Amino acid sequence: MEQFLPADLRCIGNGRLSDFVFKPSEGASGGILLAWSNRRWKKLDERVGLFSVSVVLEDMISHWVWTWTGIYGPNAEERRPEFWEDLRTTNEERNRDGGISGAMENFSSWIAEASLLDIPLSNQRFTWCNLWAQPACARLDRVLVDQAWEEAFPLCSLKAQLRICSDHSPLIFEGGDTHTDYHYYKFENWWLLCAGFHEVVMEAWRIPAPGLMGAKKSPTF
Repeated sequence: MEQFLPADLRCIGNGRLSDFVFKPSEGASGGILLAWSNRRWKKLDERVGLFSVSVVLEDMISHWVWTWTGIYGPNAEERRPEFWEDLRTTNEERNRDGGISGAMENFSSWIAEASLLDIPLSNQRFTWCNLWAQPACARLDRVLVDQAWEEAFPLCSLKAQLRICSDHSPLIFEGGDTHTDYHYYKFENWWLLCAGFHEVVMEAWRIPAPGLMGAKKSPTF
């Protein structure tokens, strides 16, 4: 897709999208579109790289500032060094105190090193189809967030829309409500594997809680 016009936003997002950043495709691949509602998000800055598009947005409700980056990885092996360099530059601009090291071997290691979480797709399994008579389908498109985003928008959701002018499905990512006045509790299973975890919990349970001075507590593991 070589161009994208504001009027084209009506085709996706059910009329809720009002602003965007676009990188044209090179032939049949490489195009990137990031679109959002300016009723909720205020654009502060943008950057278009060789294989990525980034936009800095501010939440109009909580005034939380974050960076959104869309990436389209090349299929050609000879362009992979350019791709990784573009990712390093993007990450260093997003997080000045620690870029991505040169030890990355694949996209999975980049996700792990950047400490990103993969948001599950709620309404279908695949995001790409080659549209042949015997189609091949795959989930090539993903939304990855860091821990700060997950904590700020714990009710975020991801859905795929009908394909319109591409063999990729547009993804609608909704942040949900922000939580700035309380913290919700999460339990991580890997805590059980940490040395001294049971002892720390038992010690905490021995501390009297307000209003429960006479209560008996006997946790079981």
